[in-house]
Amino acid sequence: MLQSKALFNDDLTLSQDFTQHLKNSKNPILLTFFGILRAGKSTRANQIITGELEPSGPFEADDGSESITQGCNYCGPFKINQILPNHDVHPKLNKDADIFIIDCEGLHDIKGQRSGNVKKMTTLLLQISTLITYVSKDVINTINIPEIRNFLGISKIIPGGGIQYETGFIIMVRTMGIKGSKDMSEEELNTQRKNQDKKVKDNVIKILNQENVIYNENNFQVLCQPDFTQTSVYFESLKDYLHFIVSIVNMRDEIPGTILLQVLENVRPIINQLTDLDNPNINSTDIYNKVIEGLIEKAMVDVNHEINEIPAYIKKQIIENFDNFNKNSYSENMCARTREIFTRNCINQLKKIESFTLFKKKQVMIQEMVQKKINESYQEYYKEQGFSYIIDKIRKEHSKYIVDVLGKLMGSELRNIKRDKKNWGNQYSEKAGSTFEKTVSKGCDELLKTRIFEQSKNSLKKDIWDISNEKLKLRCKECPPFPKTVSEARKSGQIGNVVELWKDKNHSHKWTVNDKDEVIIQVTATKYSKMYEYTCEGINDSTCSGRSKVGNVKSSFDVDSMTLHIYGGDICSSQSRYKHGMGRGHYTAHVEYIEIVISESDLIFGDGSKTQIIKADDPGYKNYPYHGSKNGNRSYILTLK
Repeated sequence: MLQSKALFNDDLTLSQDFTQHLKNSKNPILLTFFGILRAGKSTRANQIITGELEPSGPFEADDGSESITQGCNYCGPFKINQILPNHDVHPKLNKDADIFIIDCEGLHDIKGQRSGNVKKMTTLLLQISTLITYVSKDVINTINIPEIRNFLGISKIIPGGGIQYETGFIIMVRTMGIKGSKDMSEEELNTQRKNQDKKVKDNVIKILNQENVIYNENNFQVLCQPDFTQTSVYFESLKDYLHFIVSIVNMRDEIPGTILLQVLENVRPIINQLTDLDNPNINSTDIYNKVIEGLIEKAMVDVNHEINEIPAYIKKQIIENFDNFNKNSYSENMCARTREIFTRNCINQLKKIESFTLFKKKQVMIQEMVQKKINESYQEYYKEQGFSYIIDKIRKEHSKYIVDVLGKLMGSELRNIKRDKKNWGNQYSEKAGSTFEKTVSKGCDELLKTRIFEQSKNSLKKDIWDISNEKLKLRCKECPPFPKTVSEARKSGQIGNVVELWKDKNHSHKWTVNDKDEVIIQVTATKYSKMYEYTCEGINDSTCSGRSKVGNVKSSFDVDSMTLHIYGGDICSSQSRYKHGMGRGHYTAHVEYIEIVISESDLIFGDGSKTQIIKADDPGYKNYPYHGSKNGNRSYILTLK
C-alpha cells in the first residue's frame, strides 16, 4: 500500500527524497491541499488517489475530532493515467507529467504550537504548486475570506524567482451542495450542481478581487460537496476536480523540477522574515507590508539600474544627438518609465498594489531620485567635459561640410578662393562659433558668460580656420586651381583640345592639344640645300646660285619646360674643284641648313626672334674635294610675349 512521506525537514528545507524527485522530473505537477484543521484535506487527497469514498489511503485520516496530519506530506510521483481510471475519467493530457499530491497540516492547529511553521511551509508550497486546493467545511464568505487572503495573497506577492506560470486554485466546500432526489435525473442533478458551483465561484472571485487576490475564470474553480451517501453522485464533484487538473496541466508550460527548486531557494529568505505568523491575532496588513517591503526592494533593482544608466545616456545623447536632446522631455519620460517599471514589477506579484501607502511613497521618491540624477549628471557633464565633446562634434561636422563643399568646386572656383583665403576661412570659423554658442545656450545658457566659454569658442574658431585652409590645400592638390601641365589641367576639370596653363597666379596661356594630350604649337622646320659656283676666291666671296628644299624636319614641344626640340639629323656641306678654260680652277659647293619658324602669335625664341637657323659648316679655302656634316638636332627655350 502507498505511504505518504514528510516533505519538509525541520529547517524548512525540502526532504532529500522529494528534492531528488523534483530534480529527476521534467514536468512535476504539485497538487497541494490546505485549509483549517479538521476540514477533510487528507480524506479528499486519499479519494483522489484511490477513487474510494472511505478515508483510508496513503495519508493518515480520521473521522474524530483530533487532527491527524503533522507538517506537510506528499505521495507520488504518479502518472495521470494511474489516477484517472479510478474515477472512470478519460480526458486527454497533451504532455507527460509527474503528479505529486501534497497534504498540509491544518492551519491554526495548536497542537505542538507549530502554527507559524505550518504557515511558512504552506506559503512555501504555494509558490510552486500547480494546483492549490483549499478545503473548507463552511460556506465561503466574507467571514473566512481573510484565511484565504492571508496565505494566497501573500503567496501571490512574494517574488517567485522571476518564474511566471499559471497556478490553478480550487475551493472544495463540504456540507453543502445539491443532494438530488429519486425524481431527479442524473442530467438535471449535474446541471443544478454545476450552476451552484458557478454561483459560489463568481461570488468568491469577486470577494478575492476586492481583497487584492486576483484569479480568473480559467484557473479558478469551486466544488461544493454535500454530505450524503450517494457515492456515484458524490464522485461527480471529484471528476470535475480531475478534469480541472488536466485543463491546468494542458495550458501550463512545462517547468522542470530544478526550476521549482530554485524558486524555493529564492523565496525562502523572504518567508523566514515573517516572524509573527505564530500570533493568532496577527494583522494581515502587517504581513502584507513586510512582504511588500521585500517586494519593493526587489522591484527597485531594475529602477536603480535605470537610474544608474542616466549619466551614460545623457553623455551619449549630448555627443551624438546634442541638437535634438531635450533634458526636460527626457526627465519627464524617464520619470514615467521608472514609475512604470516599478509598478509593473510589483503588480506582476500583487494586483492593486497602488492602494498601499508604502507603494505610493516609493513612487514619489523614485521621481525625485530620477530628477536629481538627471540634473546632477547634466550639470557635471557640462562643467567638467561638456565643451570638449561639443567642440569635437562641431569640428567633425564642419570638417565634413568643408570637404563636401570643396569636393564640388573645380579650377575656376578654387582660383577665386585662393585669391581670397581670408574670407574663405572666416565664413566657416564664424559659423562654427555661432553653432557652439547656440548649442551651449540651449543646454546650459548660464555658461555663456563664463571665461571658459569664450576661450573654448575662440579655440574652436581657430581650429576651423586651420581646418578650412588645410582642406583647401588638399583639394588644390587634387584639382589644381592654377594648372601648369596638361595633366593638372585635366584634374582641374578642363576638357576639349584647348587647355589653359598657368605660369603663375596672374599669367596663363591657352594651348592646343591633340588626342594624346600633347601640346601642339604652330611651328615649321624645313631643311634646305644652297648651291655655290665660284673660281678661286672661295665660297665666302661667291654668290649663291640657288637653293632647293630637302624636306620637313620633325619637331616636338615640351610645354612643362617650354622647350622646342628639333630633330634635324645630319646636315651636310661639300666642295669640289674642276678645270674650266685657261687652266684656271673652278669650284662648286653645297651647304644644307634648317629654317625654324614659329607661327604662334605670342610665342618667341629666347632671343626674342620668331626664326632660327641651323646651318652646316662652310667648306674651307682650296679644301677639296671636301665632304662634311654636323648634328642638326637642337633644343630651344621658348617664351611667351
